[in-house]
Amino acid sequence: MKRFFVFLLFLTVFSTLSAWDEFNRYSIADELRKPGVKLVAVDFYATWCEPCNEAIPKWKKLQEKYGDKGFKLIVVSVQSDGSCSQPPQWNPDKIVCDYDGDIANAWHANNLPQAFLWSWQGNLLVAHGGVDSVASAIEQYFKNIPRVYVEEGNDEDIYKMVRSELIKNSKIEVVASDEERAALAELRKKSANLNYDQKLQCKLGEEVSANSRLVISQQKRGKKETLVLELFSVEKGCLTASGTATMRGNPETEVAEAVYNLLKNLLGEVTMPSEGGKPAKAQKPAAQNSNFQDSVACEYARSEAKDFAWKAYLKNYPKGECATEAKDELDKAACRKAEQSNSESAWKEYLKEYPDGKCAAKAKDEFDKTACRNAEKKNTVNSWEEYLKEYPNGKCSVQARTAIQKFEAVQAEKTEKIEKSEAVEEFETVENFEETAERETIRPYKTAGISLLVTGAVVGALGGVSFYGMQKAEKDRKKYRDLYLSSSTQEDFEKYRKKSKDADKQRKTYTILGGVGLGVGGALIVTGVVLMVIKKDNPYDGEFALSNFSIAPANDGFYASIGFEF
Repeated sequence: MKRFFVFLLFLTVFSTLSAWDEFNRYSIADELRKPGVKLVAVDFYATWCEPCNEAIPKWKKLQEKYGDKGFKLIVVSVQSDGSCSQPPQWNPDKIVCDYDGDIANAWHANNLPQAFLWSWQGNLLVAHGGVDSVASAIEQYFKNIPRVYVEEGNDEDIYKMVRSELIKNSKIEVVASDEERAALAELRKKSANLNYDQKLQCKLGEEVSANSRLVISQQKRGKKETLVLELFSVEKGCLTASGTATMRGNPETEVAEAVYNLLKNLLGEVTMPSEGGKPAKAQKPAAQNSNFQDSVACEYARSEAKDFAWKAYLKNYPKGECATEAKDELDKAACRKAEQSNSESAWKEYLKEYPDGKCAAKAKDEFDKTACRNAEKKNTVNSWEEYLKEYPNGKCSVQARTAIQKFEAVQAEKTEKIEKSEAVEEFETVENFEETAERETIRPYKTAGISLLVTGAVVGALGGVSFYGMQKAEKDRKKYRDLYLSSSTQEDFEKYRKKSKDADKQRKTYTILGGVGLGVGGALIVTGVVLMVIKKDNPYDGEFALSNFSIAPANDGFYASIGFEF
């Protein structure tokens, strides 16, 4: 705000603006918006006015008593002959010099002293009054100052941040003690019996209820998650105002934005002094002065120094005097966020929003480094070729080309060795085939012998299993025989006798299978051993020999296979 006041001082000293023009650049609404400001008083004063001078000690007491609680005093010095810059005995928050009395005439404040008092919501609490009426209104205001009970939502961290942000802005009193919470809960219970409707909107512009509750919720609006703050009057049950912010993953900033929007919605149009129902003209040009509003919005964004404030400024003043600064700050914030995350997705998001931003080169370098690390980790021809395709002049392009050349050289060397080895092997095979064949002897039936040996073992094992089944069937036959011999009824006799005959049939079947299995298996094993030990000369020049002979069981008996090698 220092730059702002320096700018106003420059206009006052070095331009030919009148006091009227200067005051038109000052807005009561802008003063009321400032964090911590609850009440603003404007006193029309003159050095030659005795009642004005007599009121000075009372104004000083009001400043001492309520200054730290959010009370601000602005003095309009009327026809001061140049002495308004240093008023005697007191130190208002701001002094405006009305050398020609233009401001006093516009506000119908010609009979001095006259004072006005506004609440931070823009309501005119005192008009054309004096210091005593202002003091009475201030005392009454702080006596009934809005007390808000913040209800805990599902997220404890957001609840704490909302309370902290409300306390920081210091516009309303946040209930803290258990006694106050209990009192508000009891009042809410009583009010609920009146069958009030919370969906009703309170009368716009009314002062915040002395007892209010703030409800925190997170709602799905479209595809976006939204933080919603709703302020309800406990006595009436109506909705006083609400503030929202889109959830983007930064709770602290989102809470600040939602609280800012809530307080902005509570601040209605500022009620200006009037006579006969007509508003005074002094404030009207200020509201229409876009340059002034631009400056105020810029200073607010600077004081907040948060993303949501700069975004709000750009939304309202896309080509304003601080537009470039706002874009730079948002660019810096996005860059810091990407640096903290330092992930590929974070840098991609940054480049998507700021393709030519201050950190665009850094983002591209990070992508280059990541691609290089991935290629190094895989260290294959394909990985290096993919890197060069995306970053032909990247930081690792020389390394990539060198690696590809090495891979190609190694592959060529391997291919040459294989070709030489195959040529030598083929030559030696052809040259020495006959001599080798004459010297060597082979076991041509070894494979067939192994096949018969394995098949015989399987068949013999099946025979052994059959003998096990035979023994079990014999036990069952004896058991059922004893049962039908000792049965007391004809029905049991017939049943167990039948089971005994069935078990006897199974015993005979298993006995036959077992004997055949063991016999055939033994024969196959003996034949296999004999085939394995037979030796013969290695065949060549068109001769052939038995290489494989096997017998294996099948669903419908056994099958045999014979193989020859040439």
